[in-house]
Amino acid sequence: MTNKKELIKPDEFIAHVPDAAAEFVQPYLLPIYDDVPDQIGTGFLTIWNGRPLLVTAKHVLYGHGFDENPMSKLIFLWGTLNTIEETAESQIIHDERMDVAILHIKNIPLERCLPYTCLKFETAPPEALSIMGFLERDFRRSKADSTLAPKPYIYTGKSMPIDHEHLGISHWRRGRTTATGAVEFAPIPRGLSGTLMVSATALLTDKVQVFGVFTEEKLEHGYVFGSHINALKPLLQRLIP
Repeated sequence: MTNKKELIKPDEFIAHVPDAAAEFVQPYLLPIYDDVPDQIGTGFLTIWNGRPLLVTAKHVLYGHGFDENPMSKLIFLWGTLNTIEETAESQIIHDERMDVAILHIKNIPLERCLPYTCLKFETAPPEALSIMGFLERDFRRSKADSTLAPKPYIYTGKSMPIDHEHLGISHWRRGRTTATGAVEFAPIPRGLSGTLMVSATALLTDKVQVFGVFTEEKLEHGYVFGSHINALKPLLQRLIP
């Protein structure tokens, strides 16, 4: 077991979960870009009313100042960038208090979407949570053909209670790795906003259990956090079947 200031590096975690993260989490993730394009966030796909649903952080689409056009944001799908306007099949639903946004999108087979049963409403979070997404710093554009090659990143840490609407994950910028004991720096998880917060224990048994939507960092206090998955419930009820 590690103490709270020990880091579990991405490659070490995946080594302990043979291909589980790549097989059971990454297929449901979408990197999200602005129109530069710069990689600004991550979303994940699930199913609601039998249709593909994109879940992400509200600030990824609207900006922290709520002054950006969400329809101009881009998602990386089928090897190309597409605007939200081109792919949206519903209005964007969000709440004033919570940093979460959802919308139906088209041209996505349901097999590409995380089963709705993986969303753990009204369930106490596990002892360890993981976030997996695409880091802003790892945005890559091939000079040869201008294609994008997002690089996934995964981080796991002890879950931290915040309040009934938010979940935290212990995240220390500096600590010792579990493998060598060397001091390492964990990257700031910018670009992961909007990704899912999953049970690390469940991943060890090849299962995906989603407990939250990652939104922010408080690294000066040693944690990152997101909205509890329960925040999706009132938003889902507002989507027209």
